[in-house]
Amino acid sequence: VNPIKERLKAYGNWKTHKRPTFRFYFVLVVTLVVMVSVSAASNFSSWIAYLGNIESQFEILLLLVGASFIIAFLLSAIVSRSLLRPIARLQDAMQSVTEGDFSVRMKENSRIEEVENINHSFNIMMKELCSNAEMQKDFMSNVSHEFKTPLSAIEGYATLLQDKTLTPEESEEYTREILSTTKLMSELVSNL
Repeated sequence: VNPIKERLKAYGNWKTHKRPTFRFYFVLVVTLVVMVSVSAASNFSSWIAYLGNIESQFEILLLLVGASFIIAFLLSAIVSRSLLRPIARLQDAMQSVTEGDFSVRMKENSRIEEVENINHSFNIMMKELCSNAEMQKDFMSNVSHEFKTPLSAIEGYATLLQDKTLTPEESEEYTREILSTTKLMSELVSNL
């Protein structure tokens, strides 16, 4: 059993229904831009022909192409901005994480399935990072505690050994305790 997959299951199954993809929205936008441009061009041509100010068909064509280009550019800019906004938000969130803010979460509801899945995966990644950071903090705390106790014992016995009035038996006992505690610390280091 893969422990990572088991932990990910704890976050719940992700939505299984399908929504339109980014590719669908892109094709839809390009189609709409072309349709609006052609429609605008035909409206402009009839309007220009009606005015009769321009006699040459070539001049009318240039005007129509220019108007179509401007309309297509404006519509594309508006639509691409709305499609790229989720990517910019994700980039901002990732920048916050690189600066040490692990509390960042992304909204998981989106009209675009890929964006929703990416945001969900980002949130799972952040939960795992927070969990790992907490485990690391606990680990360091436990290691620190496990080393402080034997070090205090060694320090205490070494201090007692400095007493000039010790009997040889007491001195030997304190030395044995220091060696025993040193072996214990060596085992702790090996286990780590």
